Amino acid sequence: SNNPKVLSFSRTRNGDKVIVVINLSAKNQSTKIKLGLLVGKYRNFSTNKTVGFSGSLTLQPWGVEIYSTK
Repeated sequence: SNNPKVLSFSRTRNGDKVIVVINLSAKNQSTKIKLGLLVGKYRNFSTNKTVGFSGSLTLQPWGVEIYSTK
């Protein structure tokens, strides 16, 4: 993440990918994540909708977003 108040990490196992993005502050935070090989379609765990994850997003205070290819 390009924002020090946002923690992000990814894990890949058996071809399945997960991206986790966490806002570590009490204010909305915008960030851009360098995805490289992680660009693609993901299911958002919060909404259960499939999205094209581009790496740019805004998180609510103390918010967590989890995206998975499975």
